[in-house]
Amino acid sequence: DCSWAEEEILMNYVVLLMFAFGEGAVSFGAVRRWLLEVMDQFPRNAVVFNLFVQTEERYGLSHRVRSYWQRAWEGDNNKETLGAVRGGAKLGATPSLVMIMVRFELRRECVPRALGVLERALTKGETRHCAVLWRVLMDVHVHSGKADAAKRVYFRAISLCAWSKSIWLHALRVPEVRSLMSDQELSDVVDTMGSKGLRVRAMLEEVLPVDVLASLKTSRPS
Repeated sequence: DCSWAEEEILMNYVVLLMFAFGEGAVSFGAVRRWLLEVMDQFPRNAVVFNLFVQTEERYGLSHRVRSYWQRAWEGDNNKETLGAVRGGAKLGATPSLVMIMVRFELRRECVPRALGVLERALTKGETRHCAVLWRVLMDVHVHSGKADAAKRVYFRAISLCAWSKSIWLHALRVPEVRSLMSDQELSDVVDTMGSKGLRVRAMLEEVLPVDVLASLKTSRPS
C-alpha cells in the first residue's frame, strides 16, 4: 500500500504538472496519463479526481469521466484493480468524490445520471448514512420538478440518518416538499425530533416557516 508521504509527493508533482500544462509546456495526453496513474494509486483522492474531471471537461471528453467512474466505483469486477481495499473488501467512493461526479452530471444537465450516482452511492456502506448526500438527492428531485420523489427520499433519509438535525429540518424548510406533507405529518416530525433529543436551540419562529408553525398549532389538541 502507498503511504501518505507518497501521496503527498505525488500531489505536489501534480500541482507542478498542472501549472506546466496551463503554461503550454506539457501536453494534455501527458497530464491525463499522470492523473490516471495517481488515481489508480489513490482512488479516493478527491483533489486529483476533480482535476481529472476539469481537464476532461475542458476538451469535451465527458465519456472518459463516466468510463473511469464506472470502472473505479460502480463496476462488478474492479476489486483487484481500482478502489481502496480494507479487510479484503473494496471501499466505495467517498462523499467528496460522489459530489464531484454529481456536479459534473448536473453541469451537463444530465439529471437522471446525477440521480443515479446519488442513489447508487446511498446503497454503499461508506455513504448511506451521509446526510449531505441525502439532502442533495432531495434538492435534485425538487429542482427537477419531482417534489413527490423528494418527499419519499425524505422519509428514507430520516430512517437512516435519524441523528441528523439538518435532515429532519430540511424538508420542513423546502416549500415544495412541505406542501405535500399533512399537518399530522409535520407535527409527527417535530415531535419525533424532540423524542430523539434533537433540540432546536432557537425560537421555533426563527427556524420553521409560518405555515409549519400554523399546522403544529392546529394539529395539537387544545
